[in-house]
Amino acid sequence: MAFVTRVTTPTMIIHGTNDRTVPTDQGRSLFRALRAIGVPTKLVWLPRTGHWPGEPGLAYEAVRHQKEWLDRWVRGK
Repeated sequence: MAFVTRVTTPTMIIHGTNDRTVPTDQGRSLFRALRAIGVPTKLVWLPRTGHWPGEPGLAYEAVRHQKEWLDRWVRGK
């Protein structure tokens, strides 16, 4: 957060609702800070998930969101 004002790259945050490594408040704070300075930002919440999804369906959702984000911001689709 100390350098958030230097961020210019579109940023997607994928966060598990049960993450014990990174508290959910930190993900939410980063999302709000980036939006406040005009950085294109998306926050995806994955239910029942810790630091990475263990359920195949939620892992699929994480990858799907990543693909959509990369298609938009890297490929320009």
